[in-house]
Amino acid sequence: MNSCLLVPVVVLLFFSAVNGQGNGAVRLNVNGESLPTYTQGVVEVYYNSEWGTICDLDAYGSFGSIPSVVCQQLGYTGGYSGSTSSYLSTSPVIYDVSCSSEYLVILQCTYFSSPPSTCGSTDNVEVTCYSTRIWDSPYTGMVRLRNGYYSGQGMVQVYCNGQWGVVCYSGSFDSYAATTVCTQLGYNDQSGYSHTPNTGTAWLDDVNCYDESCLSQCSGGSCPSSSVYCSSAANVTCSYSTSSSRYGSTRYTCDGDGGLILTAGAIVGIIFGALVAFFICVVLIITIPICVCCCLGIGIGAAAGGTKRTTVAYSNI
Repeated sequence: MNSCLLVPVVVLLFFSAVNGQGNGAVRLNVNGESLPTYTQGVVEVYYNSEWGTICDLDAYGSFGSIPSVVCQQLGYTGGYSGSTSSYLSTSPVIYDVSCSSEYLVILQCTYFSSPPSTCGSTDNVEVTCYSTRIWDSPYTGMVRLRNGYYSGQGMVQVYCNGQWGVVCYSGSFDSYAATTVCTQLGYNDQSGYSHTPNTGTAWLDDVNCYDESCLSQCSGGSCPSSSVYCSSAANVTCSYSTSSSRYGSTRYTCDGDGGLILTAGAIVGIIFGALVAFFICVVLIITIPICVCCCLGIGIGAAAGGTKRTTVAYSNI
């Protein structure tokens, strides 16, 4: 091969390796083709260096919360199960998956690897995602990745002061900052970070992270009152390490500035707590004066009795 042609090929291979998908990435496959724009299809997961499907042996094909998690990982607000299909022959990589609807990445769920031979193409998990995006209702400090080919990959943007803007690729943006960004998105690791030219709005230019779960918890990670300038934006590729003890964030972990999230359970808990507190206050208001009076009476009686006994004792001397 001509040495002049060898350099571009090596550079291309290098960037393909750096910007490739991370472990735990998901995509939707329709008739053997996967595109980032697909909102429905058979779910494929990049697991241990290979793409494969999720096997679900549930005869009813409900898939639990898997559709919600997969669609949230792809940036949608949720989704629902489709009918199992036989048009994709890709082998499964995980099976018997159980998820919480608040998870953001499929590998946050419990699952088994090495699916049994009984898993067939008709057992593939297929989902349909809602058309609404998670970032259509953003909170202050929310992060997202843009212009990446795979889920968990792209330019880092943060939502501040009612507008999306990039996180600058400054000297302080390192592997720790990249890991924190990925953790906020539900992953627990990063497999690469780089930079890309920026001409738009920028919010953060001096982020220093160590072991935080949310970018806003890092030094310099809180939203400023005004935008900053930077010519390069940070890019990250997120991954989910199955050997790491670190946990990815859930859907509401970092929503500390965007308003209080009140679930039905939280509301019931608040009402119950208020009733208990009210009952205790009423009991205390009624019983404290009685207890005080009783204590005073006992004290006075004891004092009087004690004085009398003392007098008798001295009179016998």
